[in-house]
Amino acid sequence: MRFVSCLGGAVAALLLAGCGYVGDPLPPALNIPVAVTDLRVVQRGDKLILDFTAPALTTDETGLTVISSAEVRIADDTISTAPPTPGEPAHIEISARKWVGKDAPVRVVLTGPRGQRSEDSNAIAVRIIEPLAAPANVQAEPHPEGLRVTWTNSDPRAASFRIRRDPAAEATSDKPEYIDRAIELGKEYKYIVVAVAGTAESLQSSQASATARDAFAPAAPLNLTAIAGVNSIELNWDRSTEADLKNYRIYRNDMLLARDLETPSFSDKQITPGQRYRYAVTAVDRNNNESPKSAVAEILAP
Repeated sequence: MRFVSCLGGAVAALLLAGCGYVGDPLPPALNIPVAVTDLRVVQRGDKLILDFTAPALTTDETGLTVISSAEVRIADDTISTAPPTPGEPAHIEISARKWVGKDAPVRVVLTGPRGQRSEDSNAIAVRIIEPLAAPANVQAEPHPEGLRVTWTNSDPRAASFRIRRDPAAEATSDKPEYIDRAIELGKEYKYIVVAVAGTAESLQSSQASATARDAFAPAAPLNLTAIAGVNSIELNWDRSTEADLKNYRIYRNDMLLARDLETPSFSDKQITPGQRYRYAVTAVDRNNNESPKSAVAEILAP
């Protein structure tokens, strides 16, 4: 009996030791989504466009598996929208007509799988206006510095313009003109323009396209001088500042005398003493565009 008792005590001790005491049971996770922090809002035409990143975590710092619903709060109104996917970019479009003429703070609230709402997102203050008219008559054409895009401002409320390009690039301008200098010769570019006023922008304009090409001659060289030398006439002129300059050409009495000159000087040794000569010089760029002739330098050969 004494053996059984001891054995029973030992088993009980082992059972107690095997169970292991880990404290009070933990409460179930609430799965409350972390608040959105990167909400962006713009009025485009007659719609409010909302973009943000849906949270991937809960307030308990665990992975958020699902967002059951999403609400957009505009001023005192609440609009239910389709729930985004946790951790993914979210895009929402809502008609802005109801709030035209009002300042309307916009926020987003998300609900987790257990029905617990997140805190409000960052608030974006939007002044909602009648839709801006899109720019008209958009044109693109080669320009000495790149490609020039022009358009007609169709709405006097427009404070600036956003130019979007394909291949991808974006720029802004405060006047109805933009020169795109980041281009490659021989490549086609496409442009659309939107008008901007505060947090509102118009719908896109029609598209204009152009192929970048250099069809523009350099400026004519300056300050050509002709000086009598020993059995020669020495010509000098100011060096051209054109970025794509290739060389120079010399004309004597309106006939081509020399070409492919890389320096702004030339010695004319094919002269007849006592004869009068008239010289002009041109600049040529890397695409063989030739400038107008310089001012004439006239001299009597020695």
